[in-house]
Amino acid sequence: MSSSHESNWSDAEDETYKFKAFHDERVFESLDELLQHERTEHNFDLSRVRQDLKLNLYDTIKVVNCVRTHQLQESQVRETIKEITGNESYLQPALENDAVLFHLVDDDDERENLVSDSQDNWRTKFEALEAQHALLQQAMRSSIEARSSKSDEDAKGPDNDTYYFDSYGYNDIHETMLKDTVRTDAYRDAVYDNKDIFKGKTVLDVGCGTGILSMFCAKAGAKHVFAIDNSNIIDKARSNAYENGLDDQITFIKGKVEHVKLLVESVDIIISEWMGYALLYESMLDSVLTARDRFLAADGLMLPSITTMVVAGLSDKDYYDDRVNFWSDVYGFKMGAMKDGIFDDILVDSLKPTSLGTKPAIFKSLDIHEVKISDLVFTAPFTLDPLPGHESIIAFHIWFDTFFTRSREQSSLAQTPVEGSVRTETGNAFSTGPHGTPTHWKQAVLLIDGHVKVPDNGQVRGSIEYRKGATNPRFLEIVVKWRVHAQDGQVIGAEEGPRSQVWHLA
Repeated sequence: MSSSHESNWSDAEDETYKFKAFHDERVFESLDELLQHERTEHNFDLSRVRQDLKLNLYDTIKVVNCVRTHQLQESQVRETIKEITGNESYLQPALENDAVLFHLVDDDDERENLVSDSQDNWRTKFEALEAQHALLQQAMRSSIEARSSKSDEDAKGPDNDTYYFDSYGYNDIHETMLKDTVRTDAYRDAVYDNKDIFKGKTVLDVGCGTGILSMFCAKAGAKHVFAIDNSNIIDKARSNAYENGLDDQITFIKGKVEHVKLLVESVDIIISEWMGYALLYESMLDSVLTARDRFLAADGLMLPSITTMVVAGLSDKDYYDDRVNFWSDVYGFKMGAMKDGIFDDILVDSLKPTSLGTKPAIFKSLDIHEVKISDLVFTAPFTLDPLPGHESIIAFHIWFDTFFTRSREQSSLAQTPVEGSVRTETGNAFSTGPHGTPTHWKQAVLLIDGHVKVPDNGQVRGSIEYRKGATNPRFLEIVVKWRVHAQDGQVIGAEEGPRSQVWHLA
């Protein structure tokens, strides 16, 4: 009669293992089949690498986990083998219950049984047991951390990131961005006009999307590009690089930049298209700044380098009628209920310069080399001067300008609002404002609940506060406080105090 222990061992022996490929989604019945597939389809020969580089079992395990994590080619493994084998974190399995790792241990043990029981043989066996023990420790630690993380997530409340990353996994949003020629041309020019800066450099692309910026950098002569994205679009980006013969120059890494590991200690350039509506919607800049603090060399370059935030007063009565008064008569019916909350939302629209009732003014400038995450919640002053013939404003109108410089010190381009796109010897810039070609960012419109009358030669003075959404930090809230000043500087309606309004973008 078999004991329960014997039964358990029998079940374990009968278990069928599945071996997932390193570079695609194929699954095989044996390790030999997987290794053959990698040799023929991806020109990656693990046995050859192991033999040529004289890798022990520990180091082979690190190579497997590193290749899975970073999708490295064989040539990249050979070039960075010291960094790989010197990083103990690569002992942690990149794939849960990775049959390859356990069978590497078994394979080592079987091969050693074929030779004499010399001192070296016993040392190798002991090494295999140590490696197996390390794998079990890592698996247990990962399981505990996963349970702890889940408990922490449950305690923290709703997941505010999943929907965000999922939304970037589909083609539509990337097609919209790529067809925005103001945006894409500006990034291309920033790279191709400065090939001398990129030649031989290591670049990090944060939020790589389709991989277009990474491919620009590779074409410009970058030694290597690390491209990070936490959405499924990265699988298509990897295919795009392969299709264009750039897969050896670009390493694609799926994950959050806050947690990923690179095969280098630092990079020379970080490039990213992180801007959202009203600049800071979606809070992607937080991740870019984290990447900067983790990976950018002391003299490294951020692209874009500077952004400025611009505000103007809007006096377009037709726009107001279309957005607000429209609901007063809809095919002869009154729909006043539809106006509820109409002055609470940040509207996203493209308007023309003729809609402006004041001169534009910069109210905030962000040097991406120096700004801190804590600086992204701020209150900044502004002053608006009315344009001739405009007696009132119906909304505050916000957009941003983006600057790419050749060095950390060049900021002369960012002193005044940009009209359209600019290219100079020190860098280039583009605007999302009403004076240039419309972009997919459009502009933010904050409808005022009640018009603001401004006398001739008067001013609107106040402050603009940016803060993260109360229910989701990727959402945006803007608070504007203001007073109207007469030509002599006196406050009009001083006894009533400053006006204030809050708008939301979710």
